[in-house]
Amino acid sequence: MKHFVTLFSVLLLSAFAAQSQNTLSVAGKVYDVDTLYHAVVGPGTTQTSLQLSGPGKLRVFYVTIDRTNPYVSFAAVCSTDMVAGSETVASMAKRHSSEGKLYYAGVNGDFFATSGTASNGKSIVGTPTSACIVDGEIFKTSSKYFQFTIDDKGVPFIGTLNFTKSMAEVNGKTAHYKAVNVTGANNGITLYTPRYYGC
Repeated sequence: MKHFVTLFSVLLLSAFAAQSQNTLSVAGKVYDVDTLYHAVVGPGTTQTSLQLSGPGKLRVFYVTIDRTNPYVSFAAVCSTDMVAGSETVASMAKRHSSEGKLYYAGVNGDFFATSGTASNGKSIVGTPTSACIVDGEIFKTSSKYFQFTIDDKGVPFIGTLNFTKSMAEVNGKTAHYKAVNVTGANNGITLYTPRYYGC
């Protein structure tokens, strides 16, 4: 049975040490730590909730994952399975789960548009700020912003994805393009796919 997990908030990774400490320093400020919840929530996966009290109150949620566990894998999804669209993480997990494949932990992986329309007049609300690739399909390109990525070997990294121009063939003719489902590719062609706004 295959499972997926996507997570990671870099800021919160330092909270892992809080299980054995009574205090935690965040951005130079010291907080008292109270563990509110800690349990196994899936194969090789625990969930923890902390209450940090001090200069203010912070509520911290994180999961730890044994990436070597054969029943754990990582996957990206895009809300509504389109470039734009709003959907909660819980809704995406439920919609993508199936027999033998349970999405049981997740996090918003990017900032996203909260207003505006595309060149075809359709809403862009929910569009990821950075690039988005799901199961090898490019939903959107971007090389401007840092993002959390897991490569095809399961290795996570944070950085920009540089999209090099690719080639499309239509009716026996080829064309090189520089971007997918974004407007304003500098001096180049943008490829629009059925994942684009309202297509």
